[in-house]
Amino acid sequence: MSRGAKVITEGNELADKTQQMFDEIAGNVEKSAEQVETIAAASQEIAASSEEAAATAQEQSAAVQEMTSSITQLADAAKELKKTAEKFRV
Repeated sequence: MSRGAKVITEGNELADKTQQMFDEIAGNVEKSAEQVETIAAASQEIAASSEEAAATAQEQSAAVQEMTSSITQLADAAKELKKTAEKFRV
């Protein structure tokens, strides 16, 4: 084989190897892009769940405040009832 033919053959082999490497890189880039999309979708689901949890926590907080207010009113009513009962003891 002549030197020129050898150079051409080696150049073709290198080009083929380079193409294989680019194909592999392209496949990996595509897999990475799919993984990024999966992560983004999961992040959106987590954000939506977090918002729902926050809304539920606010609702529960409001309910606890209402209960606290009712308990305070009942305690005040009990104090008044006790005062009234003490008047009848005399």
